[in-house]
Amino acid sequence: ESHTLAMSYAFSAKHPLFRLMHPHSFNVLNQNVNASYALFDSKLGKADGMLSNFFAITSDSYEKVVMKSYAKYNAHDFCERVTSVPNSALSNDSRLFYATFNRYVSESIDAIYEHDESLLNDPECARFYTILVDMIPDMPEQFTRQSLKDSIVHFMFGSSVLHEIVGTS
Repeated sequence: ESHTLAMSYAFSAKHPLFRLMHPHSFNVLNQNVNASYALFDSKLGKADGMLSNFFAITSDSYEKVVMKSYAKYNAHDFCERVTSVPNSALSNDSRLFYATFNRYVSESIDAIYEHDESLLNDPECARFYTILVDMIPDMPEQFTRQSLKDSIVHFMFGSSVLHEIVGTS
């Protein structure tokens, strides 16, 4: 969600990075809102979702639960765990997706930005990355082509593969 929100705040629809990521962010917020209703809160403030009932999560503690889980999530660790399950068809396929996303994003960013300085001179991209740093725990603060590539690859992989795993792609 953080990349989707940062995209909407920072990029025009014609920006090349917006166009690069948009297919992986399309309808993400809507899907996640619907999932949160089913899991936590069908009507704002009622805390009547499946997990709310099972774990006795009240409406006033929901934000704490979300922030704690978000703080523990690490995109790199998620990618590593999904792609390293022995004898798993999902893991094998995930490695192929990850390699494909990595090559696609890397070649795209290298074509758009010849060096880190050209990246820093793009105000929309700089704003996008600043928003991500503010929203994502442990996001590298140094803004480089490599840190941008890693972030976008993890986003694409997570949004595509994770939603496929949970059946919402």
